[in-house]
Amino acid sequence: MSGQQNYRTPPWLFKHVEKLLLNGRKFKLDAFASKENALCETYYTGADPEAVDGLGPSSCGFTAIWRWGETFANPEFLSAGRCLDKATHEAGSHGVESVLILPAVCSQGWFQMELITTDRQPYSIGVLMPDYRIPF
Repeated sequence: MSGQQNYRTPPWLFKHVEKLLLNGRKFKLDAFASKENALCETYYTGADPEAVDGLGPSSCGFTAIWRWGETFANPEFLSAGRCLDKATHEAGSHGVESVLILPAVCSQGWFQMELITTDRQPYSIGVLMPDYRIPF
């Protein structure tokens, strides 16, 4: 297994999700991308702010405000729970609609705490958990 976790979301999947969930609207922000794999003109990285080549916290998907509107997020596997927390915060604080592609791993703490609980607010967050491995 490769140590790489920043694979680009296949464009066909991105377009399909956009068509399926946004009713004719387009994603405006790719919240966890890089210059090489971003699917939106506006993107943030998933890197810690100090590690983002001098761009600072405004370019980090975890610290920047998702003020661009409809947001797409396919974070690295190890950041899935943190990404879900961020999407929940952005929905509750700024009304941001987001769609997250997350692994369906029931044994992860974030899965149990965030997705199974029944007292969550009905924010506009779509979480897709494919039942197969997406080929990157």
